[in-house]
Amino acid sequence: MPKYPMSDGEMIDKKIIDRKVKGAKEDFLKAFLAEHDYYFCQRTGRVDLGLDCSHIISVRMCQASGRSELAWDLDNLELLNRDAHLDLEKKANKFREDWFFARKQGMKYNDFRNWNLVF
Repeated sequence: MPKYPMSDGEMIDKKIIDRKVKGAKEDFLKAFLAEHDYYFCQRTGRVDLGLDCSHIISVRMCQASGRSELAWDLDNLELLNRDAHLDLEKKANKFREDWFFARKQGMKYNDFRNWNLVF
């Protein structure tokens, strides 16, 4: 089983990453439901489309960039309908990195997107 680096230089097995990601998604969904009482797309507010627990910075990019721990960071997850999730996957890594840090600062996606179009 391959190993990937974390930001502190420690190496972690892919099997452990996958287990931590699964647990993080479960924790994220429990917290989301406790806060909102129902599931909805965080971008569109829609409830009538299938939802995905999506990584802002992909697991692959977390591993490749030596920050494997971001793969199970709850701040790196968002609940999106399938179309919004597929749209995110088309975005460049720079956009996804910028969105991750903007979101951590409390920015809403539409504000970020509009700000990003200006620059």
